[in-house]
Amino acid sequence: MASAIQSKESRQPVNHFLVQCDNRGCWTVRDECNLVGGTFVSKDAAIRFARQESVNLRSTAVLAGRMADQKA
Repeated sequence: MASAIQSKESRQPVNHFLVQCDNRGCWTVRDECNLVGGTFVSKDAAIRFARQESVNLRSTAVLAGRMADQKA
């Protein structure tokens, strides 16, 4: 008989981290809810941060191209 109890892991939503390079050459990381993030001098540092923030969580890092210029 199958158990009706699901593990915590299967019920946890997947969090996505977006890793992008801005127009100044800095690398930014942010989660999809804009709760966690930062600015880094290298792509490796940005990806390392996203990986460290996703320890014990179901998450994925998405590497995007350069960010579009934001003009007001």
